[in-house]
Amino acid sequence: MTLPGGWELIIIVAVIIVVLGGSKAASSIKNAGREIYKAKKELDDIKDIVKK
Repeated sequence: MTLPGGWELIIIVAVIIVVLGGSKAASSIKNAGREIYKAKKELDDIKDIVKK
């Protein structure tokens, strides 16, 4: 599974802004970014454990 990139990401962000409005969209995007970062970090940790 890969994360959306390029145009897909731009379209997703645009839909969020239209649906939620400005201030809610900004906080939602910020939270989504945090969750993606956490998921990537946990995936890297799991890969490190499996390699050991």
